[in-house]
Amino acid sequence: AGLDRTRVVEDAAHGPGAARGGVRVGAESHAACFSFYATKNMPIGEGGAVATDDPDLADRIRSTRLHGMSKDSWKRYLPGGSWRYDVRNVGLKANMTDIQATIGRAQLGALQGWQDERAELVRRYDEALGGLPGIVLPQRNLDGITHAWHLYQVRVPDRDALIAELTEAGIGTSVHFIPVSHMSGYRELIGPDECGAVPVTDRIAEELLSLPLFPGLTAAQQDRVVDRLTGALRRRPALAG
Repeated sequence: AGLDRTRVVEDAAHGPGAARGGVRVGAESHAACFSFYATKNMPIGEGGAVATDDPDLADRIRSTRLHGMSKDSWKRYLPGGSWRYDVRNVGLKANMTDIQATIGRAQLGALQGWQDERAELVRRYDEALGGLPGIVLPQRNLDGITHAWHLYQVRVPDRDALIAELTEAGIGTSVHFIPVSHMSGYRELIGPDECGAVPVTDRIAEELLSLPLFPGLTAAQQDRVVDRLTGALRRRPALAG
């Protein structure tokens, strides 16, 4: 739509490992925001990072994440440093700890291997579930795109009952995501008329199901997920024939 990508700030929370045309997520935008929460592709427990090639923006973010201070402790206590500093803008206490950063640097070396595992698990899901009636697999128009595969989301009928069956079988699943129009705070903020104006979103929200997908998921465990899901779907009256 003519949007200048060099001024875009990307939400890349699920993006580590993804690329388009060989270009990594975050490489073409003004800035990209990554998440390192425990469930993300490169987990370090909590926190995240902003990547940018704009030195002024980088300096502003470094200051804002640490109360708005003009110098952090390292700069103040290095040889030749000074204890004096300024708070030019009111900021936050949102810096990553040194321990987290150390873990993250080590995790970077493992990321590509984890992404390869995710891609293979996705291939096996596609192969096993592709011909199953009543299920819609993730979109596959991916020419030139390396998907991060943070999630493997399918669309299924009778979703909540399927979750209950899988849970009873010891298989954990989740839903990504609940639309903001279903959240009480947003309903109050934008009003019931606006929240009710997205019927396609409402329909799809009731069908989404995220299947187990993580490095270390074994082929046997994945086969068990597929078998249980297949059996549960085939027991649905509308799909039995």
